[in-house]
Amino acid sequence: EIYTLSLHDALPISESYDGVLARQAEHTDVLQQQVWLRSGQRLLAEKIVGQSSPALVGRAMLDFLAEYLDVAVAALYVRERTTGALKRIATYGFSQESESAARSFRESESLIGQAAVSRRTLVLNDVPDDYIKVVSGTGKSAPRNLLVLPIENDGVGNGVVELGFMRAIEPRDQEFLQLISTGMGDFIEAALYRERLQDALAETQQLNEELQVQQEELRVSNEGL
Repeated sequence: EIYTLSLHDALPISESYDGVLARQAEHTDVLQQQVWLRSGQRLLAEKIVGQSSPALVGRAMLDFLAEYLDVAVAALYVRERTTGALKRIATYGFSQESESAARSFRESESLIGQAAVSRRTLVLNDVPDDYIKVVSGTGKSAPRNLLVLPIENDGVGNGVVELGFMRAIEPRDQEFLQLISTGMGDFIEAALYRERLQDALAETQQLNEELQVQQEELRVSNEGL
């Protein structure tokens, strides 16, 4: 027995099949996004291995972001313990002109300070040409869009990352940066701790050497008596 399907009968089957394909494609996109996010976390950690000082850790982070997110220019600002100011300790792609610009900001100054105070990511589209310059093999140009990301350690803000893009900033860029912001803050804090520890050890060694000199001088003096 032969059954004949009309076009009206076939449409629901086609629509159902298309719906399955659409859901599969959406599920695949979600999985790919999760793989991309987690891979970025792992690659960032690998990039930091072997870097000791805050400046080296900062530069490694910026180098990674430039490669992974196609960032054109970037800077890292770290909060100073004594003054609370945000001091620039690492850059990527800066022109000499931009390098010589302000290196430190207080919380009430600039987008850097605003991001630190609000603890919110700031996105600026259509950046003015004179805001910051990108250096490349073809000369100097201004990034089209800017993202300013606060980073923190144990819930306390300890720095700000400034990223300039020649392309549009996509939602997945912001999702990834939010995901790694605490990790970057932890990396910086660990480097700052190592730096403080080294300074303390150097100071202790200097005091010990001075004490030995004083003891030797006292011994010589006693022998003279």
